[in-house]
Amino acid sequence: MKHEELLHRCFRCGWCKMPLNYTDFNCPSYLQYRFESFTAGGRMWLIRAWQQGEIPAGERLAQILFTCVTCKNCVQTCAMAGIREQLVDIFMAAKGELAERGLVPPPVRDYLKAMQTHGNPYKRPDAERARWAEGLDLPRYSGQAYLFYVGDEGAFDELGIGMARSVARLLGEAGVDFGILAEAETSDGNDVRAAGEETLARALAEKLTGKLNGLGVKKVVTLSPHAFNIMKTDYPAWGGAFAIEHWTQVVARRLRQLAPAGTALTVHELHDVPPYDGDIEAAGIPESVIALREAIAAAGALFFCTPEYNSSVPGVLKNAIDWASRPPAPPLAGKPAAFAGASPGGFGTIRSQTHLRQVLQFTGVEVMPKPELYYSRASALFGDDGELRDPEAIGRLEAHLAAFAAWVRGRGA
Repeated sequence: MKHEELLHRCFRCGWCKMPLNYTDFNCPSYLQYRFESFTAGGRMWLIRAWQQGEIPAGERLAQILFTCVTCKNCVQTCAMAGIREQLVDIFMAAKGELAERGLVPPPVRDYLKAMQTHGNPYKRPDAERARWAEGLDLPRYSGQAYLFYVGDEGAFDELGIGMARSVARLLGEAGVDFGILAEAETSDGNDVRAAGEETLARALAEKLTGKLNGLGVKKVVTLSPHAFNIMKTDYPAWGGAFAIEHWTQVVARRLRQLAPAGTALTVHELHDVPPYDGDIEAAGIPESVIALREAIAAAGALFFCTPEYNSSVPGVLKNAIDWASRPPAPPLAGKPAAFAGASPGGFGTIRSQTHLRQVLQFTGVEVMPKPELYYSRASALFGDDGELRDPEAIGRLEAHLAAFAAWVRGRGA
C-alpha cells in the first residue's frame, strides 16, 4: 500500500483529534463515535495491523476508514514532521485498497454508483446545473478574468444554491470580472478522490480540465473548499493549466483594492512605551503613551499581531494594554478586535492568543469570536526579510482579514 513505510511512526499522542487550540475535540468521526479507533492515530494503528496481517479486512475496518472525511484537521495538529503531511493520502490509499476488495460501506457504494451513472451524487441531469443562476443575469464564460465554479453542491443542493447565488452577487458587487459554465459544468471529483476511487476521480478531473483548458480559462474561483482542494492539490498533475482561488481569497483582495479613500492600516510600534507605573502616571502621562491612546481612540478596529513568550503575550504588549485601559476615557473600551500570531513551534500562539482574549475582554474590547488565525512552524512560512511568503498562509490571512472586516461592519462599527 502507498505510504506503508510511514504507518509505524504514529505515537498515538491524541493531538490529531483536537483543534489548533487543543481545548476540545475537532475530528468529525471521533466526535460522532467517541472511540480512539476513529481518530487519525487510531486509523494509523489499524491500517498497520491490517497490512501486517494482524487483523482482517472487514466491514468494521471499512466503516472506521470510510468515516474519515479528509478535513485535514489531523494534518494541522499532528506533531510528527514527515508524517502529518501524508496522513490524508494514507487514509485515501487504504480506502482505495478496500474498495478494490469490494469492502465499501453501502452509503459510499451508492454515492460512487451515482457518480459513475449520473456524474453527480444527486442523480440530476446536467441540464439542471444552470438552475442556481436563474434570474441573476450572469454571463457565460468567454474570456473573463475568472471562471466561477460552483460544483455539484452549488448546482443541486438547496442550501448550496443559496450560497452560490449569494457569492455570485458578492463577486459582482466587489467588481470581480467572472463568467460561469452553467449547464456545461461537470463534477470536480474531490469527494470521489476522498472515497479512495482515484481512477474515477481522475477521469472526472480530466473531463473538467479538458473543458476549462479548451476554453482558455486562466483563473478559477471556487464556491466550495472541496473543489478548491482537489484543483489546487491534484489538478496540476492531471492536466489543469489554470490558477485556483477560493472565493474568500478573491473577495479579500478586492476589499483591500476597493477600500474607500481615507481608509488605512496603521502599524503602531510599542518600543518607546515605558512600563506602567502609578507614580509615572500621577506625574504626567508620557508622550508615547498619549500617542498610543490617541491612535487607539482614532482607530475603527484593532488587529493584534503577537508572538508567544512563556505561554503568554510579550510583556511590552501587556504593558501597552495596561496603559490604554486606564481612565479617563480608556480608549480600548468598546473597540472591535481580532488577532493573528506566529510561533516557531507547533502551537502557533494558541496560548498567547487565549490569554490576550481574556485580558482584552476584561478591558471592554469586543473580540471577534471566530475565526482564529494561528501560524505554527513559522520559519517555513516567512522569508528572510520577515515577509509572509507561503501562498496558503497568505490566503488564510486574507480570508481572516475579510472575515474581520465583515464582522466589524456587521456590528455597526
